[in-house]
Amino acid sequence: MTKSKEKIVWHFILLMVLFSCSSCERQQPNVRQTLENDYLRNSNETDVKVVRFAHIGKIESKGKSYYVIDLRTVLKGMPAPRGNNQILLYDNNLTKVASFQYDSMPLWCKGSRVYLFGVDTQEGMFGNVWDFSKGVNEGERRLIELPAYGSYKSEQTLGSRL
Repeated sequence: MTKSKEKIVWHFILLMVLFSCSSCERQQPNVRQTLENDYLRNSNETDVKVVRFAHIGKIESKGKSYYVIDLRTVLKGMPAPRGNNQILLYDNNLTKVASFQYDSMPLWCKGSRVYLFGVDTQEGMFGNVWDFSKGVNEGERRLIELPAYGSYKSEQTLGSRL
């Protein structure tokens, strides 16, 4: 094969690779936008306004993947914003499977865990990490305390460094 033909073949291969990659990106849904539209369409709450609907990441639990959403709503017409903070979990079919309130905002996900900005004290538990390794339903999720960069560290976790 001559150098010019070889060059044309390589250009063709490169164009095919670039075209296939860009078409894959277009086919993947915008998860956050899809879930937010679905939430707003199916919400029967007319006295609240959604002020944050953020896709934090994905977690794994019992061999399944779940999208983690941070939802913040406030009551309409209030002089001082009062509302509700929730973490919503959606399966790969974009069906909501769990929701629960929180005090500390979720920051990131890793494995089966959702790391929080500060300490949370929900359901009689204390910690800075929601662990979903045993499941995503009530009674299966655990709130634990782990040292993590950017997340809350109590005096007990820091130990003698204080």
